[in-house]
Amino acid sequence: MGNMELSAQNTLNCFKLKKGEDVLIITDKNKISIAKVIYNEALKIGLDPIMIDMEPRRFDGEEPPRSIAHAMLFSDVIIAPTTKSITHTSARRNATQNGARIATMPGITEDVFLRTMQFDYSDIRSLTDTLTKMLSKARLGRVTSPNGTNIVFKLGNKAMADTGILKDYGSYSNLPAGETSVAIKERTAEGIIVADRCGDIIKNSSKIIVENGFIKNIENNKDGIKLKQILDEVNKIDNSKNSYNVAEFGIGTNPYAKISGCTLEDEKVLGTCHFAFGDNTSYEGGTIDSTIHLDVIIKNVTIKLDDKIIVKNGKIII
Repeated sequence: MGNMELSAQNTLNCFKLKKGEDVLIITDKNKISIAKVIYNEALKIGLDPIMIDMEPRRFDGEEPPRSIAHAMLFSDVIIAPTTKSITHTSARRNATQNGARIATMPGITEDVFLRTMQFDYSDIRSLTDTLTKMLSKARLGRVTSPNGTNIVFKLGNKAMADTGILKDYGSYSNLPAGETSVAIKERTAEGIIVADRCGDIIKNSSKIIVENGFIKNIENNKDGIKLKQILDEVNKIDNSKNSYNVAEFGIGTNPYAKISGCTLEDEKVLGTCHFAFGDNTSYEGGTIDSTIHLDVIIKNVTIKLDDKIIVKNGKIII
């Protein structure tokens, strides 16, 4: 069990905590073992943490209960090992605006926690920051993969570095961290995404046709049908087609991460990229609001920003 404790210590170290800071740990029944280890380590270093256990959400990006959203507003530090992501929620955005420093850990498993939280995150910061600057400057992106991905999209929004360093007022990140990501310009993505992985939804490569920035068609295989059912269900909740929006483009920068079926880890794998569907209002320049934010991962990618290839067959070459 010692390793779990080290992972919890590294999680807390990301925040550069001070005595007297209010630490809130948000979890649910599926992730409570991880939450408890973090809670106990927080106690050991003299903090006074609070742990809240909620019902697991149905979708990534669905709001937590109002009482939790309220508690988040009055916390200095929030750590959220939960089944579904609360990153792309109003609750998280409002807490960040109020100065809270937040680490979300959606879908984290003990295995992922052990593997990816055993080291100091300052190690991967410089690569993540360099790629973030390049993504922010670029005007056009193109991604191809041997599987048949071939998609172009307009950029021009400021990109975000997910470094895991959470010492600044209002900073937020996933843990494990290690990606750079950006809101795609509305209605500009065109082409084919062949998704290699999307949690438990896509396990076999599935083809997604994109037109005018929205999904036009999803391959009619078992995994594609599952993806379509989820996006259709959200469209009924949203009362719009926004779950089909191609929202975000991201590149993984974490050499310790591997494809495990846990999206939190998969999207961080060095040299992979991901596209998210649905909400992008957490990103600078993002204007599409939805109940869902769902990432699909693509392996062995070649990524071109304007005229420069920055990733070739899954190897970062900057």
